[in-house]
Order: sequence, then C-alpha cells, then structure tokens
Amino acid sequence: MTFVASSIVVIGKIKSFGCSMYPLLHDRDIVYLQNNPSRQIHVDDIVVFRSNRRFITHRVVFKDSSFLIAKGDANDTIDGIMHKDRVLGLVNQVLRKGQMLDIGLLYMTQSAFYQKEVQEISDTFNRARLPFIILKGLPLHLYYEKTFPKRIYADCDVLIRKDVCENLLAHLRNRGYTRAKNSLVLNAPDEKSDELHYYKLYHGFPVVFDIHTNLVFLFANLPHLESLYPKKLSEQFLEKCLLRTRIISVHGNSYRILQQDLLILYLALHLFHHNMRGYHRYQFLDIVIRKELGKLGRKQRAHFWNEINMLIVQYKVSSFVYYVFYLLKIRYKTPIPQTFLANIRPSCLVLWVLEKTVTKKTMFDNQDRLTAGIQRFVLALVLSPQSIWRKFCLVVEPAVWLALIKILSLRLQFLFRSHTRNYLRNNRLNNRDGRVE
Repeated sequence: MTFVASSIVVIGKIKSFGCSMYPLLHDRDIVYLQNNPSRQIHVDDIVVFRSNRRFITHRVVFKDSSFLIAKGDANDTIDGIMHKDRVLGLVNQVLRKGQMLDIGLLYMTQSAFYQKEVQEISDTFNRARLPFIILKGLPLHLYYEKTFPKRIYADCDVLIRKDVCENLLAHLRNRGYTRAKNSLVLNAPDEKSDELHYYKLYHGFPVVFDIHTNLVFLFANLPHLESLYPKKLSEQFLEKCLLRTRIISVHGNSYRILQQDLLILYLALHLFHHNMRGYHRYQFLDIVIRKELGKLGRKQRAHFWNEINMLIVQYKVSSFVYYVFYLLKIRYKTPIPQTFLANIRPSCLVLWVLEKTVTKKTMFDNQDRLTAGIQRFVLALVLSPQSIWRKFCLVVEPAVWLALIKILSLRLQFLFRSHTRNYLRNNRLNNRDGRVE
C-alpha cells in the first residue's frame, strides 16, 4: 500500500492506494495510525513508514535491536532493511466504505471462529474413533505463544493413518468441506494422495485442513520418488511419528501432537518443503525451541539436541534441515549449539547450493507455486541422500515427465498471457499518443 505524502496525510489517518496488503487492506482504505515508540514494534505489526516521497504501510516480518524488515502481505519480496526511525506509526484501525474495522479485533474474531471449528472437527473425529495428530496450526500456536496470532490463520495440518483416511474425509465432506484442486499437477484420487487440502468458509473466514497420510517434505502431489529419498526411511519416520505423541491442553480442549524432538524436526522439514522461506515458519520454530529448552536443565538440553541429531542421522535428512537451523541461529539468535550444527553439517557442495538459493533476505520472500515447485525439485535433486546413479533413474519416472509437461504448459500459458497484456497495453498507449498529436 502506498500513499502520496504531499496531499493525503491527515492527522492520525492516511488514505491508501494499491493492493499490496490485500486481503487485509483494500485499495482506498483509510488507515488510522497509532504513535508507538520503536521499541514497542513487534513482528506482525502493520506499520507506516517513509520511502522517498511516499508513505508505505506493510507488515513487519523481522525485527532486531537496530533495524526491521517489512513486506506487503500480497507482495513476493521484502521492502529491504530499514532503521526503526523511518516508522511513522502503527496501523490499528481501518475505515472502509463508512465502516470502522479494528485490526486486532479482526484477528481475534477470525482466530476464535477458526479455533471453534478446529475443536468441533476434533470432537467429530474423536467420537468416530478416528486417531489423528495435529502437526501444526492454531492449537499449537496458542499452546506455545499463549495468545491469538496477529495475522489471518487459516490452515491446520493433520496426520492420520491411510486406512482411516476415507472415513475421516467423509466426515469433513459432511461438514461442508470441499477438496482444493492443485493446478500444478494432475490431481490423484483421495486414496492415492499423501496430502489433501479441504476447505470451507466459516462465518465468512476460510478454514483449511491439510490431511497428511505421510510426512511429506519433498513433493506432496507426486508418487514417492525412490530416486530422491528411500521409501523405507519415509515409512519408518511416519511410523515413529504416529507412535511418539503427547497430549496438550488448549483452552480446556485436548489435542494430540508430536513429541518435542519430532515436532522440531518436522517443522524444520516443513520449512524445507517451502524452500526454506516464510518468516512466520521461522518465528514459530524459534518459539518452540526456546519454550522446550526453557523446561530443561543444562544436561537435559545436551541430551535433547543429541536426540534430534540422532533422528536427523537415522533418517538421512541433514542436507534438508541444516540450513534451516543455521538461519535460525544467525538471524533469530535461536539457542542452537554450535556442536549440533557441526554434527549435521552437509558437504561443501550442498552448502554452496544452499547459500546460492536462500539468503538472510530471501528467507522472508514468497514464491509463486510454479517457481517454488521447480526450485524444490532442483534442491531435492542436489540434497538427496541417494547415490548419483539412483538420481539418474528419475529420467524413467512417468510422474516426473507428467509434472514437467504440466509445468511447461503452465509456463507457456503464462508467457502467452503476459505477451498479450503487454501488446494490448502498448496498443492503448500508441492510440492515446496518436490522439494527442
């Protein structure tokens, strides 16, 4: 969202233009500013700051003692690093079409509706004796952070056994949920997919359940590729996660989640699945690690990291998670022992590829699904624990060729649409110039 500094600023409020903060803020909303000292700015706050002769309102995605990083919710890239003195104020209210909206109340309302729906779904599954594990989502956020999130929280990841999948999905469909389609690949039937997305609108807010029958960290919509990761290890990791769980209580409701070491490893692998991008994923993993370490003494902490180290070695995922822990340590100052990082450090070639792919700045950026899928495939190919000759077997994988054909088709469609838009825009400009002359 951008603002013209010379003519639109009124005391305490500014008129916005653009869609960089959509859907939270709309074009021509009036945003009201609250003066807050820079030390009171937190991650996820919406701030207005000066950029040349413009005012911009975006979300804070990172902050330390001297600077902060902001980004529009609908933008793919950050605004760059800025000093806190450039912040003019926090946005706490929005006037839209004559109606005043309180942003904090909006977040709380959405989270309350979302949490209520998650609890009702949980009760439905429990009554039907359908075992499930919540991998991530609002219940874990409330358990670890003890407060509602300051952003729209829509999805909840659930792990189940494949033999109860169809029964569980039937209950979701009975409650009005619809399967979301994936435009990047050919959608497999429910019973053959490792990850399914079901959604519905609840009191006007989206609620999404991501149903996992496997702990997907490579490709959710492709058959398991033995050439990239051993299927046996994948099945063993899944079985361990299904067996090693614990019960947490959130607002008087009980949920089954992973044990601490498995949860941290899963969240790190989930970050790899998103090409090690997403400020809220790093922020939450940092909080989980700090909370769990806070319950332990010095010797127990050493044992804790040793347990995670053994899991990483056992399932051969050091190349996939090393850079996640490394970025946590250097960017968030997460208390991760240097010895732990040294024990899981991958080869020099892998490190070189990771450093070229993700930096301390791009870790906050977004990618479109097509670009993200291509980059994940390249990363998986380089970081895979399989031998080189096994990786070459990818050339005979039908699923890979089908995905490549789909990707090429989508890329050509994108280029054609872009070329058409540019051609029509140039025609309009030329016609306008002709009329002026």
